[in-house]
Amino acid sequence: MAILSVSNADHCPEVKHSSVTPLFDGLFKQSLDYSVRQLSRLFNTQLSFALINLQALPLALVLQQIEDDKRFQNGVHSQISGDLAGEMFLFFPRESAYRLVQLGLKRSFNSPFLNRLEESVLNELTNILINSFWENFSRKLNTRWWFSPPATLHRPQNVLGRIVREKHPEGTVFLAEILIINTQTPLMLFFLPSQETLAKFAPFF
Repeated sequence: MAILSVSNADHCPEVKHSSVTPLFDGLFKQSLDYSVRQLSRLFNTQLSFALINLQALPLALVLQQIEDDKRFQNGVHSQISGDLAGEMFLFFPRESAYRLVQLGLKRSFNSPFLNRLEESVLNELTNILINSFWENFSRKLNTRWWFSPPATLHRPQNVLGRIVREKHPEGTVFLAEILIINTQTPLMLFFLPSQETLAKFAPFF
């Protein structure tokens, strides 16, 4: 397990991965650490992340594994266009959504559903997380891109499945399993690159 935190960003051990090169591995860790820094500043507290797994997998295999997974009831989706293009998803269990909102609001709550304020906080937090990750990632590759605001999803597997069938039936997905150490909050990050973007990533396989 590779622990990523604000204090040890320059000394991250290797992550477990398959089918991606150490260069991509390092680029991903740098970008994730940049996201950690932005959230830590926002919360005024040091956050630590674990990058548990990083893989490039056939979409068909990923869909088969997650479509019936009951853990991930919430998520967000953003479209990416520009020099790098594709679809970005962040999946998390309902409990993870509550923990993120509690971090943002600095208070606990017991409601089984998020109200409008709490949902807007969740959108803003995930926007910062995804946007800062992608900002660093594309800067390292010297590329330009545009990001749609994250849309909140319930049962995000359904939206992912629809987009895959419509746009990327034979595609590849980059899948990262992430854990927020402080709150034991698991997250799953999916990036579905367009065919043109996937070709640009060929040296990383």
